[in-house]
This record gives sequence, C-alpha cells and structure tokens, in this order.
Amino acid sequence: MNPAKTGVSCQVCGKQRDAGAIHARQSKLLKQVKNLLICTKCEAEKMEPRAFIIIVAKSKGVEAVADYIDNDRYHGPPIIAKEIARKL
Repeated sequence: MNPAKTGVSCQVCGKQRDAGAIHARQSKLLKQVKNLLICTKCEAEKMEPRAFIIIVAKSKGVEAVADYIDNDRYHGPPIIAKEIARKL
C-alpha cells in the first residue's frame, strides 16, 4: 500500500510541492502579508502572486509593479489594462 503523498501548494504558482520546498516569507509587494507560502523556484525567480500585482497596480499605480508585469514575474494569463483600471 502506497502512503498518501503529502505536500503544500505554493501560493504563487499553485503547484503542490514537498513540505521542505515551501516556506513562509513576507510578500515583497504587500508588506502586511507576512506568511506567503512560496516554493523555492518561485522565490528564486522573484515571483509574486498575480492578484497581489493587480491590487498594488490599482492602489499605487502601474509604475509600482511595472517590473513584475514587464518581466512576467507572476503565473497566469497576461495582466491586461481592464484588470488594473480604476473605476471612477
């Protein structure tokens, strides 16, 4: 009988990793998020969750996250203007 595989999902890429390959760290974009569970690969690539990039773009402007958007430092579909446009 095979034991059930256990692991934790990275909050950036969403992939399930062995518990040793995931650790908690403070988000670089949202400083109030102190326990972002991130895998070693995403951390090495300086990734952040896609949703965090959108939140910061809406609140502080696209300039604050331009490096993340320009260099695809997130997982998921391209971030489009409609997602970050502020409603008046």
